[in-house]
Amino acid sequence: MNSFLDEPDDPWNDFVTVLTTDPSVPEKARSHLARWVSSWRQAGGEESAAATVEFFEDLGRSPTLQDWQFRQAVQAVKRFSQLSSAPGWMRDFDWPGLADQAVALGREHRTLLRDSVSVSIVAPVSDTSEPPEVIHQRDRVAVPGEAAMIAEVIDRLRRAIRQQNLAVATERTYVSWVRRFARFRLRRLREPDLDFGQGTITIHDGKGGKHRVVPLPRSLESRLRAHLSSLRERHQRDLEAGVGEVHLTESLRRKYPNAPKEWAWQYVFPAAALCAHPRTGRIARHHLHENSLQRQIKGAVRRAGIPKRASCHTFRHSFATHLLEGGIDIRTVQSLLGHADVSTTMIYLHVMKRPGAGAPSPLDLP
Repeated sequence: MNSFLDEPDDPWNDFVTVLTTDPSVPEKARSHLARWVSSWRQAGGEESAAATVEFFEDLGRSPTLQDWQFRQAVQAVKRFSQLSSAPGWMRDFDWPGLADQAVALGREHRTLLRDSVSVSIVAPVSDTSEPPEVIHQRDRVAVPGEAAMIAEVIDRLRRAIRQQNLAVATERTYVSWVRRFARFRLRRLREPDLDFGQGTITIHDGKGGKHRVVPLPRSLESRLRAHLSSLRERHQRDLEAGVGEVHLTESLRRKYPNAPKEWAWQYVFPAAALCAHPRTGRIARHHLHENSLQRQIKGAVRRAGIPKRASCHTFRHSFATHLLEGGIDIRTVQSLLGHADVSTTMIYLHVMKRPGAGAPSPLDLP
């Protein structure tokens, strides 16, 4: 063990003892965990939760830091927090939530697929409605270096379909959906999408590829404003450190070269760490991975003692059902949910019906 582990105060000595005796800590990881905790303490992170958040914000500004390294640092400090000699505030800190903020988006994440390019495919032998070059030009989106990859995916799909002797109509349908998916565009949530004056949130390219407007909860307005104010200060510190960019599509970067550094394009829920774009290699900040929110909701459901299964999508169902129960017109609910056909929205009318049309049980009659 390196000499930097030998610091005099009791919490540190307790931490060193845990590192050296706990069999669940790999020997090769001990020095790394110790360095993270040592850096955190030297930066004053032990003083308060706010100081710890500031430490990890600074850590996340490092362009060379990998997402797994950020999470390793969080896990190291979390392990320190489990000591009996650690400050009391550390036991209530949301360490899993902090670690989740650095989960990088994968190459095929739907946010990044908006940077997909042309689907250059050869039409099936029986499909002579359009020549291949027409299909190719119609689907072209100018992002270099991706055409071959998408074409290969389509070719592999066709081979798999034909090896299973599926119908030509099936092949045509599957390829059509893959092409649509490759053209898919998603824009997660940015600062201008919140309109406090109108009390609305604008959702871009949501369900069905549609834009729609949903109500902004007035009860959360003050907290959202405070959150945005904190993010704006953080963004300014990012700019001062030379790393204040956000990932944008190539088309937007060409049209608005300064947009990645402007506050208006920043995410409302940004990732804690910078990351390299898996396609372009450009270092910038992305939004939180949706798995982070899903785990937070799962934990909240468990802590609340709710015995039923609940997820992010549960809120969508509850939203629709409560609107209908509150007398909101079904066409309005259709628009808020982004349904193309009102018959889809009508499913919620069946969900909200109670047995016996709400009549009391005979046992409850006077």
